[in-house]
Amino acid sequence: MHMSHGNTAGVGDALVKLRVCNIAGLQQHGRSEFLAEHTVDFMAVTETHANAYTQKSFVRELQEHAVLFGEPVRDRGFAGVAFMYRKSSAWSVKAVPFISGKCERFYSDARLLCVQIFRSSERRSIIVYVIYGKSGARWEADKKEYNKQLLRAVHEDSIQRGDIATIVCGDFNLTVNDAPEEVGLYQKSRWVDAAIFGIHGFDDGPTSLKGTGARIDLAFFNQTASVLAKGYDLLEGINSGDHRMLDLTLVSPIAAQFWYMTKRIGSAEAYSKPSESYIAPHVSTDHHLRAKLLQGDLDGAFDLWCRRAEGLLSHIPLVGGGYDWGNGRGKTSLRRMTVLPPEGVAGADTVRCRKLAKAMRQLQELDRMNVWAYRAELTIAHLKRFVNEEKGDFGRIAQPLLRDTLTRDKLGQLQKLVGEEYTIVGLSAKMRRHV
Repeated sequence: MHMSHGNTAGVGDALVKLRVCNIAGLQQHGRSEFLAEHTVDFMAVTETHANAYTQKSFVRELQEHAVLFGEPVRDRGFAGVAFMYRKSSAWSVKAVPFISGKCERFYSDARLLCVQIFRSSERRSIIVYVIYGKSGARWEADKKEYNKQLLRAVHEDSIQRGDIATIVCGDFNLTVNDAPEEVGLYQKSRWVDAAIFGIHGFDDGPTSLKGTGARIDLAFFNQTASVLAKGYDLLEGINSGDHRMLDLTLVSPIAAQFWYMTKRIGSAEAYSKPSESYIAPHVSTDHHLRAKLLQGDLDGAFDLWCRRAEGLLSHIPLVGGGYDWGNGRGKTSLRRMTVLPPEGVAGADTVRCRKLAKAMRQLQELDRMNVWAYRAELTIAHLKRFVNEEKGDFGRIAQPLLRDTLTRDKLGQLQKLVGEEYTIVGLSAKMRRHV
């Protein structure tokens, strides 16, 4: 028996840092070192000037971090956005497609990127929009209108995602007073300016230090994200006379992912089949076990289950006589095999590998059964639950195979399909470890 449990109480510090930095060109010396040093958890990066070659070169320099780039900059453009993160700070971080078609224009211009941060299950994640408005928009009408359209497009896309925690941040190249109608759209939707969470109240200090200074690097939280917000501060950027970094503090506990497994039973002979009158004990009949589950003590409940299993196994006679006891056989043990993410190599791919491995074992068990009875029905139900949660090509192909009665032919197809998917995800997880 084995099981995974992925939404336990957070491990480590629940406070995370999201920083917003105008890097003024990744090609410049010392940029990768600066970002690696200052990316405590997550970093929204603007003005990367990164073409396709620069993006690939930058990725190869990273060890404990990973980065998601927007579209490569073309024709020596002064655009470019990216999202950098420490691998151990999330199960996974993914670039997500836009819902509103209006955003595609700005994504193609290398001025917009949308990512989703997973620190537990999909139900508890954070969407981050990284935007970089055209410079000079405060004085040039066409650029100002472009930046305003960018803000409106992001707002339209974000409200279609429902009440998921969402943050819009970056170098707007506009102050809140330069775009009153667009800022008003966010305010009507109950978005708040991150500066309200300043150490001494609303912090309207300049983020661009050129000339007389202006607050053009901004961050907005929707209502759900504002509940997570705990702090706002301004830090010195890569150039002391240019842009300052936004330092946003959020409360987002990272869930522990546990994998439990009992010691494999090495019976020398087959167990005798129980009589028809035999009724297998159920968890609901064990009051001590139920109490531990109600208390949320999963470790204690699983350990108690192991002790109960030992007692049951020791009383099942073998076909050849005697009982399966001694020399380590018949013993069960609790092993907490994995806590994810334990280090920078862990991510959502690691978790999915284990889920696919579990499905492979279940399919092997079904293949070994001569008759599919009650135990097989339970195994098939678990497989259906797993497959129905899958998305993409794998889920689209696998779900019809389990929709009606499972046959031996369909079982063979599923074994091949799950095996191929396991290989693909395993290679992907391995490659992520060596990024």
